[in-house]
Amino acid sequence: EHVVANAHLFVTTLTAREIARLPVDCRPRAILSRTDLAHWAERLAGQESRDQPLPARELAAVHEFFRRSVLRVSQICREGLHR
Repeated sequence: EHVVANAHLFVTTLTAREIARLPVDCRPRAILSRTDLAHWAERLAGQESRDQPLPARELAAVHEFFRRSVLRVSQICREGLHR
């Protein structure tokens, strides 16, 4: 699936510095399925809502990528049902 492949590519383009600035439990690994996309979108959203100092810009950017990826997968699935 195209969205999953793009997400996998996105994760591989993050630099070691960018990844190190994310909280340990919010460092995405290989993205192999739609389930992985949903997992990381949820994990990152939960971390963003906590009351603690975070590298806000990096976290928000990674979360936004996964959030949009999940939305796109949902849109593709809906379009497939209406054909």
